[in-house]
Amino acid sequence: MSSAAGLNGSRSEVNRPITSILFFLSPLVTSAVPLLTWLFLPLIGIALIVPALRRGCEWRQLLPPNAALAAFLLLALYVFLNATWAADRGAAFGKAAVLLGLILLTFTALAAVDRLDERHLRTSALAFTAGAFLGALFVLIELLTDGVVTRMVMNSIALLQPHSAKHVAISQGEVTWINRSDFNHNVAMLMFNLWPGLLVLRTIEGGVRRAVFIGAFFLSVAIPVAISEHQSSQVALIASLLGLPLAFNWRKPVIRALAALWCLAFVLVLPVDFLVYKAELHMAPWLPKSFRARVI
Repeated sequence: MSSAAGLNGSRSEVNRPITSILFFLSPLVTSAVPLLTWLFLPLIGIALIVPALRRGCEWRQLLPPNAALAAFLLLALYVFLNATWAADRGAAFGKAAVLLGLILLTFTALAAVDRLDERHLRTSALAFTAGAFLGALFVLIELLTDGVVTRMVMNSIALLQPHSAKHVAISQGEVTWINRSDFNHNVAMLMFNLWPGLLVLRTIEGGVRRAVFIGAFFLSVAIPVAISEHQSSQVALIASLLGLPLAFNWRKPVIRALAALWCLAFVLVLPVDFLVYKAELHMAPWLPKSFRARVI
């Protein structure tokens, strides 16, 4: 019995740095290369689930029925029903299956998190925040220098060189300038990292130190978002100024309310879009261009 416990403990120690490294690389890499975002969910999910199974946890314990899971499964069912009348049913059912798989993977990984010790959780959470902070600094440098790192990579690797001069300037076969709008996806990733990072920093002990870390992290995200051309992220940043104080004081109710609103918006997106289009809001000059583009 003691040898088995010792083996499980040694495996836990081995998995701890792997999980922390993945939590650090996830926001850093996805902020720099948003196209790799899809890769980290299964990697982190596996890094959390496999150790839990090794410690004797059963699959049923990692996927307990609850209201949140039921809501997302109903959402997946709704997507499958929509796929039945899609023009390309094969592609539609494939996307619905991917959504269902992501739901199951996410909830299983969340249940596996509860099996981690407090030290492991804290290390992984701080690693995520550090990676998000460095990712925000990278995006800021790219915005201020017309994509100096991206241009260097493009000019060094022939496969990555653009085939047209759209959104870029090319001189003597080298990219010399990149439009800020090309970094909109990078900026969106920063906004996705903002709330988790701030909620992690909220747990740091010491009022002054906590305030300094929270302020520095918020500014590292807010500045590149503000100087970018991604209007959706700018609106989200303004909304966060209201939502974050509420989340700090009433974390669970606010998060649950936002999750419920997201699910509701997912279900009602097409009816609302038809109503907005009928009202010709896609031509309203007072709306941001990115909002108008989403109506069409």
